[in-house]
Amino acid sequence: MIRHLHPTDSVLLIPFRQATGRAQAFALSRALESHDPAFPVVRYVCVALSLRAWQSCWVMTDRGRIGAVVRAGRRSGPSAWEVRDLYLVPDALDRCSDLFEEICVQAGRDGARRVFMRLAAGSDVLPQARAAGFVPWFSETLYRLRAGANASAGGAPLKLRTRLDTDDMPLFRLYCAAVPASYRTYGPATEGEWSDAHERAARDQPEWVVDDDAGGIAAWLSTAETGSGRYVAVRVHPEADVSLEALVQAGVDGAEGKSSVALVPSADTTSAAALEQTGFTAEREFDVLVRPVAVPVAEARRAVAPVA
Repeated sequence: MIRHLHPTDSVLLIPFRQATGRAQAFALSRALESHDPAFPVVRYVCVALSLRAWQSCWVMTDRGRIGAVVRAGRRSGPSAWEVRDLYLVPDALDRCSDLFEEICVQAGRDGARRVFMRLAAGSDVLPQARAAGFVPWFSETLYRLRAGANASAGGAPLKLRTRLDTDDMPLFRLYCAAVPASYRTYGPATEGEWSDAHERAARDQPEWVVDDDAGGIAAWLSTAETGSGRYVAVRVHPEADVSLEALVQAGVDGAEGKSSVALVPSADTTSAAALEQTGFTAEREFDVLVRPVAVPVAEARRAVAPVA
């Protein structure tokens, strides 16, 4: 049976923690950690007892025993959902596709166009996700600059300014120019969908941009302070005269005493090279999947319209 997490499930979460393994799916903040977290039983007991949080959490049960727990919901807007957490016992693996189907049904009812999911590279969950309609979107690599390591600066000083609300469309154009066409096949197709699909590593995530001479945006930088260290994300227009190394250096400045982390799509070899040049080293890999969702429409009705 697949259903929402209930308050009465609190007592079942303790034996589930003992039987389950490590996390199987990762939101951005979880993907930045060095290792897969164990099931946080206290947090999920709080979710079960909350007034609304349980609505974003589903369990798969069999004979009064929990076999899987998944948490999913909107990413940054209504058109994009993501699978944030997935924990399961080994004998529940072959039934995961049903769980993913239920999540996608709920996402469609909420108006989502896509459901995203991040798995560790080579995960046993991948075949079940494919059976539920998820398709591989891209792979990505987690890079880390260890605490105490010296980042190597490069390039001319940058003219960074704080991102404004009016920068949304120029940033969407930067996204379209910077990522490969194959990346955009299953990705956001409009500025609104791109905004809804934007991932955040923390609630407070400052962003800066570099303007170009034509009134557009040549580069983008975002950072966030997380439990895994300083998160750094960068993007540069392929025709812009902006040093990626200098942009990365600007992101890690002031992070002395803590590590810095970045998550880079495999196709973005330029950013990967800039991170390595700056002192980052590859740590682990992920596969990002996406499932297009059919959005229900209102029933068509016949109507009479006068013609002049």
